[in-house]
Amino acid sequence: MATPRCSALEKAMRILSVSAKTGHELKEKLLQSGYGPTEAESAVEECIKRGYINDALFAADFTEANLSRGSGCRKIRQKLLRRGIDRELVAQTLEECSSSEPESARQALIFKWKSLSREKDPYKKRAKAFRFLAGRGYPPALISELIEEISRSGEDFPENETEI
Repeated sequence: MATPRCSALEKAMRILSVSAKTGHELKEKLLQSGYGPTEAESAVEECIKRGYINDALFAADFTEANLSRGSGCRKIRQKLLRRGIDRELVAQTLEECSSSEPESARQALIFKWKSLSREKDPYKKRAKAFRFLAGRGYPPALISELIEEISRSGEDFPENETEI
């Protein structure tokens, strides 16, 4: 005898008990599990109504966590959009991001610069640092400014980040 299939809402609750999801992600998971579009949509709406899904709170937490890990606003924006967060909500969430981005980039560069100490060619060292920060989603102007500060200080990156 086959076991009865649980409702879309029960499946949604199980999914959310493992990790936080956006409304879009939850709907996609439910569709992948074999639920119909209307079933999946109504389960997502019920989860939103009950407060189990809050895309604004998710975006704020996600942004804060990624900033603390050294990601730039551009990379965070891409990740949020990929997770199905509304463009307007992403823009609102990232308004505050730009103010903390220079310090976050500085900290990421301090971390990377230590591993670049083996590189003897200053051009290659700066290029590697630039690629590192660009890959983390920092704007080129900010990266150039930070690297220029390092170049002016004689290629020795200060141990204390307040010296920059």
